[in-house]
Amino acid sequence: MSPSSSPPHVSAAPPAHAPEPAARLWSIPQAGDVIAGKYRVEGMIGQGGLAVILRAMHIQLEEPVAIKLLSPLWEQSREAQERFIDEGRAATKIRSEHVVRVHDVGTLDEG
Repeated sequence: MSPSSSPPHVSAAPPAHAPEPAARLWSIPQAGDVIAGKYRVEGMIGQGGLAVILRAMHIQLEEPVAIKLLSPLWEQSREAQERFIDEGRAATKIRSEHVVRVHDVGTLDEG
């Protein structure tokens, strides 16, 4: 990879078939923001075509977590929302030391 290229897990531009930015109803949470009343965001780990991965801390348990959120580019797509929730449900069934464990799946009040 050349010094000017982006790491493979970071998307430099939204997918060509994503909605226009004006359609977005929320923005990506930033460091210090609290999600679902229990996770304090510490920063972004990565961003892909469908999702954003954040580093956060569970406030009550004082444990680090990674949070995967559907990208704001897809928040208006019912199909993308359903696929995202289905992926979370399926991931809860995987038990392996090589796969991140899923502890929570749901929809935020903001959508």
